Amino acid sequence: MDLRPVRALVRAITASAAAALVVIGGGSPLAAPPMALAASVTYRVNTTADTADADVGSSPCRDAHGKCSLRAAVMQANFHVGADTIVIPKGTFKLTRKGRDDVAVLGDLDITDSVTIRGAGATATIVDGNGSVTGDRVFEVLASAPKVTITGLAIRGGKRVGSFDMGGGLLWSAAPSGSLTLTSINVTGNTGYYGGGLYLDADANGASLTVSHVLVSGNKAPTAAAGGIAINIGPTTLSVSLTNSRIRGNTAYEGGGLYLQSSASAFATMTVAGLQIDGNKASVSAGIESHAGTSSAALRLTNLYVHGNAASLGGGITNYGYMELRGSTVSGNTASTNGAGVFGEDSSTTYLVNDTISGNVAAGQGGGVFSDTFIHGSALAVIDTTIAGNTAPSGAGIYRTSAATASLLNVLLANAAGGGNCNTTLTASTTSFEDDATCGLGGGSDNATLPLSSLGLHGGSLPTRVPLAGNVGIDAGTTLGDPAVDQRGIARPQGAGTDAGAVEVCQAKPSAPALSKPSNGASTKLRRITLTWKAVTCVEGYKVVVRRKSATGTIVQTVALTQSTRVLTVTLARGYTYYWRVTAIGDRGAANSVWRHVHVS
Repeated sequence: MDLRPVRALVRAITASAAAALVVIGGGSPLAAPPMALAASVTYRVNTTADTADADVGSSPCRDAHGKCSLRAAVMQANFHVGADTIVIPKGTFKLTRKGRDDVAVLGDLDITDSVTIRGAGATATIVDGNGSVTGDRVFEVLASAPKVTITGLAIRGGKRVGSFDMGGGLLWSAAPSGSLTLTSINVTGNTGYYGGGLYLDADANGASLTVSHVLVSGNKAPTAAAGGIAINIGPTTLSVSLTNSRIRGNTAYEGGGLYLQSSASAFATMTVAGLQIDGNKASVSAGIESHAGTSSAALRLTNLYVHGNAASLGGGITNYGYMELRGSTVSGNTASTNGAGVFGEDSSTTYLVNDTISGNVAAGQGGGVFSDTFIHGSALAVIDTTIAGNTAPSGAGIYRTSAATASLLNVLLANAAGGGNCNTTLTASTTSFEDDATCGLGGGSDNATLPLSSLGLHGGSLPTRVPLAGNVGIDAGTTLGDPAVDQRGIARPQGAGTDAGAVEVCQAKPSAPALSKPSNGASTKLRRITLTWKAVTCVEGYKVVVRRKSATGTIVQTVALTQSTRVLTVTLARGYTYYWRVTAIGDRGAANSVWRHVHVS
C-alpha cells in the first residue's frame, strides 16, 4: 500500500481544520495551533524483530506486539511530516519481509521523508538486509526525502542483482536541494548489479552528499560496475564530499573500489580526500575508475593511499575524464596487462602533482603510469612526483602510446625493473631526472644518480620515498609551478633550491623538542598521563620514551609517532617517579629533548 497519498490527505485535513477556527465571544481570531505532525519526533527501537507498524496513522511506533521495530520506526518517520530521529541500540537487526515496495513494508527500508538514523556504533548496531531471503537491499532513500543522515551502524547483507539494479547496501536518489550524510558507518558484504555497497545518485538540482569515516568492504558488483561505491554527479549538483574513509576488498567487473560518474561542467564543491583504497579487484579498474571532470571543472583527488589493488587493466586508478591527483601514494597495485598504478584512458587528461608512484607491477606495459591512445590519445602532466621501483616489460615507470602526450616537471624516475623508466621520449624540463636514459630527458638529466629510501612513513600521513645524500635531484628543481609544500606538508624549498620529486629533503637535523606538560617535577594522582610537546619543523616523526625511577631506569613505554605532539602513557604504578623524553626524527638525523620527570602518588 502506498502511504504517500494518505500523508498528503492528513496534511490537507489539518490545514483545513486550522483555517476553520472562528471568533468566540467577539474577540480576535484564535491563533492556529501548530500542526501536531510537524514537530520532530524521536523513535527508539526496542526490538530486533522485523515487524511492520500496526497503525501508521497513530503516532506511537508500535508493532502488533507493542514494540518499536526498526521497520516500524521507519514507517512512522515516513508518515510523520518533518525531520525525525530514529535511535537504534546495539544488536543485529535482520530484515525478513520478502518482497519489494517503496513504503518500507516489504524488503528494504524505504526512506521517504527527512530523518536521522543513529545507531550505537558501526560495529555495535548491524542492519542486515538478508538479501538472499528478501531479494532486496538494506536502505533506499527516495527522492521525496529532503534531508537524511545515517550514522553509527553497519549496513550488511543486502542484495539487488537484477539487470540495472543499483545499490546492494544503500541506494540514494537525491531530491532537489536534498542532502544525504553518511558518517561512521560500515558497509560490508552487500551485492548489487551497480554499486555493490553504495549507489549514490547526486544528480539533482542543488543536491549535496557527505560521506566521511566510512568503511566499505567486501561488497560485490560481479557483472557490472562499482563494487564498493558508485557516485553520480549531475550538472547542477551542489557539492560532493568523500573524505577520511576506507574502501577495501571489494570486487566488480569494472571499478572494484570507487566509481565516479559525472555530467557536470562545473562543481560548486567537489572533495575527494583522505581515502585509503586497498585490496579491491576487478577485470578493469580495481581501485578507482573515474569518468568525472572537465577542463573547466577538474576532479581533484588529494591525500589518497591507493595500494594493493589488482585488475587485468588499470590496477590502481583509471581516469576517463579530467583528473588531478595530488599529495597521494599509489603503490603495490598490479595489472595482468597494462597500467598497474595509474591508467589514463583515451581522451583523458591526468595531472600527477606531489605524488609517490612506487612498487606497482604490470605484466604488459606501464607499471607506474600508462597513457593510452585509442582514437584521440590522452594527456599526462607529471609535476613534483617520484615514480620509482615499478615493474613492467616495457615502460616500467611511464608508458606513453603514440598519440598520447606526457610532460614532466621536477620529476624523479628511478629503480625501474624490466623495461626501463620509459618506453619512449617524453617532454621534460631540465629539472626532471632519471637513472637510465629511456625517457630521453637529455644532458645531465639522464643516467643520473638518484638514491632513494625505501617506501615508508617518513613524515606526513602516507608512505613516501626520501632522496638520500648524493641524489642529484636535491636542490635541482624549479620553483616555477612548484607546490608550496611537498607531499608530506613540508615547505619548499629547504635548501638552496627546491628538490625534484614528491619529497623536499630537510638537510639539517631537526631542533630538540620543547616539552610542554606536565611540568618538570609535577606530582599527580593520575595513573595515565598525557605528555605534550611543541611541534618541530621538518620532522618525519617523534619517539617518546618513558622510564621508571631515573633517566637510565627501566623502560616502561616506547611510542613511535608521525606528526602527533601528544601521547597518553600506559597505566603507571603509584609511588614512583617517571622520566620521559621526546626525540624528533628528521631526514638528516635526530634530536633529543631534555629529560623531565613526574611523580605518580
